[in-house]
Amino acid sequence: MQTIKEVAEELDISTQAVYKKLNQLQTKLNNHIHEVAKGNKTVKAVDRKGIEIIKDSLVKAVDKQVCNQVGNQLQVETMEILRETIDTLKSQMDKKDREIQQLKEDYKEQLKSKDRQIENLTEMNKNNQILLGREQQKALPSGTVISKIKNFFNKKNWNVFIKSIKLILTVSIGKEKESISGFFSFLFFYL
Repeated sequence: MQTIKEVAEELDISTQAVYKKLNQLQTKLNNHIHEVAKGNKTVKAVDRKGIEIIKDSLVKAVDKQVCNQVGNQLQVETMEILRETIDTLKSQMDKKDREIQQLKEDYKEQLKSKDRQIENLTEMNKNNQILLGREQQKALPSGTVISKIKNFFNKKNWNVFIKSIKLILTVSIGKEKESISGFFSFLFFYL
């Protein structure tokens, strides 16, 4: 058995803390607290089992306090980590938004460029068609009947044509057999 002073020294706490624990744990320590005579005084003493009960309650209290402090610290650290994560995500989203906007602008420019290319190619195609038509015209033999007829009517020699028809008709009246063949031979002769 140890006195309150000896228990305080063993547990490295004050005598007041020991008395406080004796009051808090009164029901548990009821059979472990005794009154002993020390010199001419009577003092309270605690047996080994009582000292263990006090020691356990101190450890639990310290553990609870440490857990509360650790828990609070963890909450603070967790909040800081969450804030940092949110800030990081916001900055990443802002960066992605800027990249998306830049891509949109780039695509608009590319579309404008493609539209200009299509317009240029369409114009080139028209010009090539015109050139091809001219080349095909040049490639036709110049002495063909078709080209002579085209030239004749392009020059608008209508008076010559009408005179030729009149002449053919007057000549062919006398020559009925040769009227059809005479008409075409005369016509081609003047073309």
